[in-house]
Amino acid sequence: DEIENFDLEMWPLRTSKDHHCHANAWKDAQMITKRQEITKKYGVRFSELLHLPYWDPVQLTVVNSMHAFFLRVIPEHIR
Repeated sequence: DEIENFDLEMWPLRTSKDHHCHANAWKDAQMITKRQEITKKYGVRFSELLHLPYWDPVQLTVVNSMHAFFLRVIPEHIR
């Protein structure tokens, strides 16, 4: 766990292709435990928005910091 690593050069870049691949694996998973494993490892769940050809989840998603703080999910977004 490297939550305190603030060196942006060390952060792995995500791609839309990888995101779609992991999201589809999540959607196709037959067991809830497998879905949880995918979510924990990649931070991805399936969304119907992925069907939109112009929507890139990696480039176009903004984290609403106020709600993330209120819901106490900031560490999940940072990881």
